[in-house]
Amino acid sequence: MSITRADRSIKLSASVRREKTVFGRIVQALIENPGLIRPVARSLDVSTKAIYSAARAYVLGIPWSPNSLGGRPTLVNDAEKRAIINEVEQLLNSSNRPGFAEFAGIIRRARASEHAEAISRACLIKVTPATALVMDLPREPSDSWIYKLLGELGLQMASPCDVTSDRTAASTRSNIRHWFETVYTDELAGLLNQVTVFNADEANLEFDMSQKVLKMRKEKRIQDENHLNFNGHLTIMVTVGCGLRNPPQMILVGGTGSIGDLSDIIDADRMKVVPGGSGWMTIEIFDQYCTMFVDWVREQRAGGYFREDEVIALFIDSHGSRGNVTGLKRFRDENVIVITFPGQVTHIMQPFDVGLAAPLRTYFRRILRKLRLQMKEAKGGSKLTEDEKRRMMIQAAAEACQQALTTSNCRSAFAYAGIWPRSMEQTLRSPYVTNDDDHPMHPNGRYMKRSPLVGRVITEDAFIEDLEERRKEAGQRAILRKK
Repeated sequence: MSITRADRSIKLSASVRREKTVFGRIVQALIENPGLIRPVARSLDVSTKAIYSAARAYVLGIPWSPNSLGGRPTLVNDAEKRAIINEVEQLLNSSNRPGFAEFAGIIRRARASEHAEAISRACLIKVTPATALVMDLPREPSDSWIYKLLGELGLQMASPCDVTSDRTAASTRSNIRHWFETVYTDELAGLLNQVTVFNADEANLEFDMSQKVLKMRKEKRIQDENHLNFNGHLTIMVTVGCGLRNPPQMILVGGTGSIGDLSDIIDADRMKVVPGGSGWMTIEIFDQYCTMFVDWVREQRAGGYFREDEVIALFIDSHGSRGNVTGLKRFRDENVIVITFPGQVTHIMQPFDVGLAAPLRTYFRRILRKLRLQMKEAKGGSKLTEDEKRRMMIQAAAEACQQALTTSNCRSAFAYAGIWPRSMEQTLRSPYVTNDDDHPMHPNGRYMKRSPLVGRVITEDAFIEDLEERRKEAGQRAILRKK
């Protein structure tokens, strides 16, 4: 290219003319004619201000505005941000969550790389203001700058808890895949159908489960009207399936007070109430649940809903109460296969947790509030007794079950969890599943030494025999400790 110094003009090359944007033509002209601001401006018929702003945007990697020299001089451009996000996602998927220091290291590496490229671009076009700007920028980003970038990338720092850590360690594709391949197999699923698959789990309900109420904007706080010093506790053992019929739900009511006749508020065929105790599931109460479930299955066989030899599947978690040998034998003898989920993955695989627990609690809070207001109005605002509170909780739980545990909701929950129809691929689509395909963490399942009930068929003869032996040994150790 020839440059005539007399009239300070330049001849534009073909590569400059091929550029479709003004910004592209300016940058290409500066690359071919470094430092010649006015000749480039005259040849392109743009202002020198536009030349300086384009040079600055090119060097810093920021969007160009032809009439402004503004724009935040960040040295991590959009492309670098996407690269940072990709690197962070890879770390998260490998269960190796970076701390602030590790994230800062990722940022510093990206920024150092971009800083070096910016210097190279500045030297290429030789526009003094842009070159000076790059040279003067600090190469080490401050902590406040990194925190600000965290927010821009949609990330934040959080303190991990034990439960979250355990769930993260268990929620791997290899762990879930092992369960589908060795426990809930295609062969086992082939023995089942839509009406013979069930899931049981507990939901803990409290009288002071708060329901949101209206308040004025100027009010800073409102009184907690639900917390009424009630010591009772209620657990509902929910059993749901994909068919049109479900076993009775079991309500465990804590406290020592009297419950009285409940025939006016619940249907005895749909709800069984177990009063007394702590209100929590125990190994003894689970035996009562086993009896209730088996009796219901026998009634359905007699009525023709199930065939006499039809296999029933009950999916449950691995809570210690499930180790009731007597109850497991009842299940086995009635051709009920009990399958436990892998530990710490019920939020992914258990239909009740995936799609039913939240609406059940929402309906419970809403109905309980309505009943409590009705009772207070009927009593003229006087204090409710503990027996009245228990009855309201039981009634609210019963009505909540009718509204939340509909057939369509249950089928959707089973399908979303991948339990019925059986679909390992559907389960692995959960956003909570960690992809460890490149380096499987649990190719043989996640081993839990103290939890023999985890991730297996617990009604198999061999397992029941082993469980009986464990119980005997534990009893003998207890006797020796007393001596």
